[in-house]
Amino acid sequence: KIELDANPTTGIWWSDPVYDDSVLSLVSNDYLADPAPEGIVGSGGTTVMTFRAVAPGTSRITSEYSRGGGEVYDALNISVEVSE
Repeated sequence: KIELDANPTTGIWWSDPVYDDSVLSLVSNDYLADPAPEGIVGSGGTTVMTFRAVAPGTSRITSEYSRGGGEVYDALNISVEVSE
């Protein structure tokens, strides 16, 4: 499970993750808003990407926090090793 700070109300969001699907399977990719006082709009939250191992191997997981292909404000670039 990967948890990333996010606030899509600003028009900036985490892109769909890129990974080796022979090693990992994406179970879910969700945005969970933080609790906000009533009437408050634009509060942040967390993007949660959940993966499942499908075979031994190594996969990079990448994603960009941007405004739909525009300027990149943050990036995820990690390596995951799955063993038997």
